[in-house]
Amino acid sequence: MATKTDLRHADLSNCRSRISPYFETGQMIGDLEIVDNIERRPQGDRYRIQVRCTSCNAVYWCEVHNLRCGRSKRCSDCRLRPDPVFVMDCAGDLHNIAGVAVKGHELHQIYQRCVNAQHRCENRQHHAYERYGGRGIRFGFDDPRAMLAYVISLPGFTHVTENGLTIDRIDNNADYAPGNLRWASYKTQMANRRNTKFVDLENGQRVTRMQAVNAIHRVTGHDHESLRQHFHRGKSFTEVLELAQRDAGERVDENEE
Repeated sequence: MATKTDLRHADLSNCRSRISPYFETGQMIGDLEIVDNIERRPQGDRYRIQVRCTSCNAVYWCEVHNLRCGRSKRCSDCRLRPDPVFVMDCAGDLHNIAGVAVKGHELHQIYQRCVNAQHRCENRQHHAYERYGGRGIRFGFDDPRAMLAYVISLPGFTHVTENGLTIDRIDNNADYAPGNLRWASYKTQMANRRNTKFVDLENGQRVTRMQAVNAIHRVTGHDHESLRQHFHRGKSFTEVLELAQRDAGERVDENEE
């Protein structure tokens, strides 16, 4: 029996079979046409049915569950392939989007970011798949063009070029989907990483550990590494600030002596 990654084009003629209770031969689901309404179930896997992609004519075995829930509407090759017509549409000099004149190459760069987001979530061969699709992050748009149409409508798009903003997920553990995307600066994105450590201030404000270290360093001149070690040991912002101020006072006394 072929491995799970080979099942799309495997020979499933000897597997358990049944007449599909959901699909008919010739039925269309998105760009996929049902070739035969016989479902086959490989050992240890879900039922699959043979489909043909009307865009590229590829024939393969698709999971019935994915077809029923609407997850599979195009073959993976077509879904992950950049839209050549749209790439040519982006080749013009200027595009009027949301009342802003955007250069063609800049628009295509944003589109390519949308393509890359889909690859990170759906392409198992992508180097970052384990950090995205591998941990449950999904691409919540029909295709990269739909994502592009959404992100260019978000607040901040008019300042993307001048401020160097990029697409960021508000909830780092949620999908690339409407309601969870924004335009953010590099600094904001760095503070929104999974491994970012936060520190609570006395006024209830929450800042990153690096921001807290920099603030105390500016006041006391204490070295960054020692401050990071204090926070790593679980000390609060007030405790670290008091320690740094005391050390700074002791250094002043030593210099006077």
